[in-house]
Amino acid sequence: MKDEDKKWLIEEFPKYKGKTIRGEVLASYYRAEMLLNGWSQIKKRTCSCQLRSLASETDRLYNKWLQNEKDIHNE
Repeated sequence: MKDEDKKWLIEEFPKYKGKTIRGEVLASYYRAEMLLNGWSQIKKRTCSCQLRSLASETDRLYNKWLQNEKDIHNE
């Protein structure tokens, strides 16, 4: 992952966590999911019924990634 992507995840993504998944928040969740999974492109959902699981899974991945980053910096 590029340093600029890590910076975005640390500084910008938390501004959107826990908010209603639409518009700018949805775009941020899509970007975070893409970065955390190492994908080359965003995978948009076809049904709004999938957005809650998108948020839950992305939050889980983000928290795991953030903990790993902290562990790396503390070694």
